[in-house]
Amino acid sequence: MRKQIVHYTKSETEYKHLHSEKGVTDRETMKEIQAQRESLPDFYKEHIAYSLLGMEKTLSLLEEISNSLFAGIP
Repeated sequence: MRKQIVHYTKSETEYKHLHSEKGVTDRETMKEIQAQRESLPDFYKEHIAYSLLGMEKTLSLLEEISNSLFAGIP
């Protein structure tokens, strides 16, 4: 989903297409589309947290490698 949003379309564009494809007469479908749209901030927040955790782990690994490689150098 992230790749689709970031590299191909904006969420607003996707919402507009879903809205026009399904038509405004089907209330249940529109509620589902709106709920999906409203869940996007939580999706992005979760993936930002994953990115930050990945960065922390990467820095920790680099520090560990650096300390082991240069342990004998004063």
